[in-house]
Amino acid sequence: MRKKRQFKAGRCYHLVSRIAHRAFFFDEEEKNRFAELLMRVEYFSGVRLIGWCVMSNHIHVYVFLEEGHEVGEEELLAKINRLYRGTRLDEVLKEWKTLKESSDGTVAGSCDFEAFKRSFVDRMFHPSEFMKTLKHHYTSSYNGRRNHSGTMWEGRFHHRESKRASGEMSAVAAYIDCNPCEGGICKWPTEYKWCGWTAATEGDEHCRAMYRFIYGATVEDENDWSAIVKRHEEAIRKRLGEIEEDERAGRVCDSIFGRLVRGEVEDDDEKSTHAAGVAPIDQPEKWDVQLERGSNAVAAKLLTLLESGEKSAAEIAEALEIKSRPFLTNRYLVPLMAKGLIRQTLPDKPKSRFQRYALA
Repeated sequence: MRKKRQFKAGRCYHLVSRIAHRAFFFDEEEKNRFAELLMRVEYFSGVRLIGWCVMSNHIHVYVFLEEGHEVGEEELLAKINRLYRGTRLDEVLKEWKTLKESSDGTVAGSCDFEAFKRSFVDRMFHPSEFMKTLKHHYTSSYNGRRNHSGTMWEGRFHHRESKRASGEMSAVAAYIDCNPCEGGICKWPTEYKWCGWTAATEGDEHCRAMYRFIYGATVEDENDWSAIVKRHEEAIRKRLGEIEEDERAGRVCDSIFGRLVRGEVEDDDEKSTHAAGVAPIDQPEKWDVQLERGSNAVAAKLLTLLESGEKSAAEIAEALEIKSRPFLTNRYLVPLMAKGLIRQTLPDKPKSRFQRYALA
């Protein structure tokens, strides 16, 4: 039996989970659905959300773990009504009513009702249960809507702990919000729709509360939104500077914690399982590629990857698990462009950090 990971109340946790096979899976509709579900799961779980970003093939979630408390029937019903929808909600409420009525007369009935309630409460106040509920509900929803089966996630989620200190929290929040910039999708976080900072700047009070929690102790009035914007934009500019420095040095900006590839973070992934509706990118037979240097199979995977749309060098490196940007460029990108198989989306600016690659 797999050991349950230990988390401490009063600490913050940056959680990351990937789509299996590094497949590019979330389109705009799915990103919207996932973001909406994320808020529902937060309310149900009792784990405080303080940052989030939904990328094409992975998610970032930043949470603060508060102390657990006794959950009464009224609060539990409110949480159930928020989490579930449609037929499943009707089924849960029906079972609640039946067990509650049977508990009035017998000890056995009372035990059954208490066990039923406990099955929900046990899923609260723990980051692992938060992620389990989030991923399970999304997968069930996706499979039902698109007639698929199986899991879509790559093993267990990654996590990294941070203390509740404004400097540390702001750095993690900026890292998450700048993830789309790191991937070459946009120049500034608010140009990307599916992250907490964009929602906050557009007036979402729930998301604004996340940044008030992070910066509240560092400003005179936590209700002064302009002061919080100023502080977080400083953190964003610092993070963007780090990304530019990495690019100048030829380092691949990894998209987990910034340090996972250097072995500073526990890697909890299990063996990848089949993803619902996701075809692995390992399909070399479709592309007969012959390179003088580099792996022909990897080149075929790269071309198969680009069939789903244009990608940045960072996204390609991540999907192919290539840690050196110069290696990717010299062994694969340049030769494939020379063969006329791929092209740059910004040919006049070959070194632009917004450069992306597409099939020719």
